[in-house]
Amino acid sequence: MPTLQSLVEAVLSEETSTQERKNATEHLRSGAYGDPVLALLAYLADPDPYCSTYALHALMRIDHERAFPAVLPFLADPDRQYSICRWIASLGADESAIEPVIQVLESGNHPGDRVMALGALERIGDERAIAALQRAMEYDHEED
Repeated sequence: MPTLQSLVEAVLSEETSTQERKNATEHLRSGAYGDPVLALLAYLADPDPYCSTYALHALMRIDHERAFPAVLPFLADPDRQYSICRWIASLGADESAIEPVIQVLESGNHPGDRVMALGALERIGDERAIAALQRAMEYDHEED
């Protein structure tokens, strides 16, 4: 029988196949092996980008509402902006995400990050995003 640690390791390993990673995530989601959210949150700051990305994706699938407050500060990291904005765009978030997502929209280093930020702001649906969206349209128009 797998343990919490062996399942977390399976999720985080580059050598794990996509299907094995999904299976391990589903086992963790069941809650039968302990608290996977606490175990995975520790890996968000891992310097290995694969490890931290896999942890982020597993947290999104296991318990995004509980994990989100701990994930939000990582939105300032350019290497994680796309994944976190994608998370928000697909699963939603509360209003605490609005200002950090607007920051990505206005100063993200990669066009894909800004596109995901647009989707995230649309999903949140807060009026504060309107001015940021208008500024983004003006900026993009100036670039043409």
